[in-house]
Amino acid sequence: MNDASRARSLTGVWQGLFSYPEQFEPCPFTATFIQVGDLISGTIHEPNQEGDGDAETFQATLEGRSRDSIVGFVKTYDGASTRDHSVHYEGILSADGDEIEGYWYIPGVWDGKFLMIRSARYEEAAARKAFARA
Repeated sequence: MNDASRARSLTGVWQGLFSYPEQFEPCPFTATFIQVGDLISGTIHEPNQEGDGDAETFQATLEGRSRDSIVGFVKTYDGASTRDHSVHYEGILSADGDEIEGYWYIPGVWDGKFLMIRSARYEEAAARKAFARA
């Protein structure tokens, strides 16, 4: 896949972090996107940082759209744990196609920010940081 087609397609694995509006710590997550046309679907896995319920990891599906640099999707928890609601995400894809930054919200409840980085780029940045320390 060349750089131009990679920038257009969101298909792949992404590392993310979402922040809460209050006292909770930011939460990391891993998203796997599959894009066909402007439709996106996939899964999200995130750790249970609050210790509610017996699940170590929360799992969710996602469905949405990506058009030009606008990315929007709804994450719906699978209900196998204490979480069974949906969360809306709206973000902007970077010019190089490797980052999505924006806001998430649960209508009428609360909202926060999120950042997602394509896994290949995330691993590359971590390797550069580790090399710089050596």
